[in-house]
Amino acid sequence: MSSPVDPETIYPRQWVERARRINWYHTFELDHGLVIEGEFDLRPHVHRYGFPDDLTGLSVLDVGASNGFFSFELERRGARRVVAVDLPTIAEHDFTPAFREERAAQFSPEERARHDESDLHGGFLLLKEALGSRVEHVGLNVYDLAPERLGGRFDLVFCGSLLIHLSDPFRALQRLRLVTGDRCIVATVYEPALGEAPDMRFVGAWDGIAWWKPSIACLERMMRVAGFTEVTRHATFELVSRSKRHVDPTVVLHGRVA
Repeated sequence: MSSPVDPETIYPRQWVERARRINWYHTFELDHGLVIEGEFDLRPHVHRYGFPDDLTGLSVLDVGASNGFFSFELERRGARRVVAVDLPTIAEHDFTPAFREERAAQFSPEERARHDESDLHGGFLLLKEALGSRVEHVGLNVYDLAPERLGGRFDLVFCGSLLIHLSDPFRALQRLRLVTGDRCIVATVYEPALGEAPDMRFVGAWDGIAWWKPSIACLERMMRVAGFTEVTRHATFELVSRSKRHVDPTVVLHGRVA
């Protein structure tokens, strides 16, 4: 956390102490210039995603919400309902079998539960409290998305920086289509070296943190086959992590349904 003022003069000490224990993925700027520094600062890139400025009356689904940067931004734009979906537990991550077994051997159930409570869900819930937000938080795997599990389809579905972490990105796109009522915005890492060939490069490792880097043409084709009738390229840009460990060529695609 960084701020020109003591954060404990703005938020309760317990809130501040909990915030300091979380490994933040997103950077947030709160009242009075208080900044929570995460691994990725998306503030300079929001305009690249193509969100409507006014979402009044619309329902929005944020898939792979993490700490909720986009969930709260879309609520700020006036959406009548915003649902943020993320894994219910870290055990549901799309790890390789070998890594899953290793994690199970290394960490006790209590340790895994603490991780789920703090890093997986804690940041989102702390920010929801600080912002007085009405965003709904649902623990659900992307492969399990369905209208009946989320109260229907959504006018706008957003999926950011998730497909790279999935062993079956096409299956995930099919599930995104199931819950899309009008528009779906997908932002993900792509492989520039593949050019316009509809191919993917396998980058899977033992931990399964990253699986596939598709070309943009491949992503477009997958979205169309998944059931999106209109797919357009909105933007490409480079997303760099605060640690400079990740330098990710990123594409934003917009898909519509009939």
